[in-house]
Amino acid sequence: MDFSKKAGIVKSSVLFKTLAEEEIRAIAETADQKKFPTKTVIIEQCEKPQAAYLISKGLVRVYRMAESGNEVNLAILGPGEVVGEMSLLDECDRSASVETLQETEVLTLTKSDFDKVLAQNPQIARKMLGIFCRRLRVANECVEELAVKELKDRLFRTLMILSGYFPKGEINLSQEDLSAIVGATRPRVTEALGELEKQGKVSLSRRKIHLS
Repeated sequence: MDFSKKAGIVKSSVLFKTLAEEEIRAIAETADQKKFPTKTVIIEQCEKPQAAYLISKGLVRVYRMAESGNEVNLAILGPGEVVGEMSLLDECDRSASVETLQETEVLTLTKSDFDKVLAQNPQIARKMLGIFCRRLRVANECVEELAVKELKDRLFRTLMILSGYFPKGEINLSQEDLSAIVGATRPRVTEALGELEKQGKVSLSRRKIHLS
């Protein structure tokens, strides 16, 4: 990837888009490009932080492993979002895992480079606080839904979020992927999809799901 493309990715990101051109160029110069296949865990819960990842293409899910051994989905993130930045700030072990739902391309930013960016641009910390608060609200909603809402309602909300990341809203994920995201078995997800289709909320065709 050439420098101009990397700079364009940095400029379009949620976290860095307000920076001046020279600051964007400085980040682009130090960032490396990486590609990850589908279903690759790029960040492991409890591991030591090494870098933050700016997603340029693809889709990931953020999740925690509960004491019960069940996965609790916390967020679904796509192009323009940054993952792994929180551990670079507090220097604690990773609080959650991140897995690709599609082939995903990222720009990596090491801790030393990230610290330089923050030191030169303290306003980014304020923006990060806003992002953390938004993600915390979403995570709280996910935990609440897991406890009190029916599976088909959780699944439909997840599909609404996912539809924004797919061309024409055609969600191209397997039922195994959806099972991991909503915290249910594949047979239960299949049943819930059938209920949603009967209600006219979705239409199913091969591996694609359309919201009606």
